[in-house]
Amino acid sequence: MSIINPLSPQEIRADFTHHGWFAFCPVYLGEDGPDGVKVCERNGIPSWWFGLAEVFMGLVIFLISAVDHDYEAQWGFIVTGEIEHA
Repeated sequence: MSIINPLSPQEIRADFTHHGWFAFCPVYLGEDGPDGVKVCERNGIPSWWFGLAEVFMGLVIFLISAVDHDYEAQWGFIVTGEIEHA
């Protein structure tokens, strides 16, 4: 989405509140209701890169869960800052 059809600055400010990382993929983050987070790879990043990050994180969670049966899986988002709303 972000290479072929990049988000405009207005769309980013309207839909997302923060930027950060999902594993090794830079992302935009926004609230999507009481229990969810809206996530999109940043402009200039191919969508398959986000998919690869999902597969990587799933594999990491699977391996940790196989070793530690008490492990509670969580997806690893790192928030690096807020999106400025001008």
